Amino acid sequence: QEDIIVGSPIAGRPHKDLEPILGMFVNTLALRTRPEGGKPFAQFLQEVRETALEAYEHQDYPF
Repeated sequence: QEDIIVGSPIAGRPHKDLEPILGMFVNTLALRTRPEGGKPFAQFLQEVRETALEAYEHQDYPF
């Protein structure tokens, strides 16, 4: 496949003040990757890591 999108659950508690509060804060992050045949696996893993870290910055927006 040329385009892969994986949904990953995230806690949804970006602020320390929210940790003791009860409730369903879980959100889903859509992580999109584009593996290519000639790309080394280590490079692909680095791209997945960067995609995940960028997505975590926007976790406050609902899916």
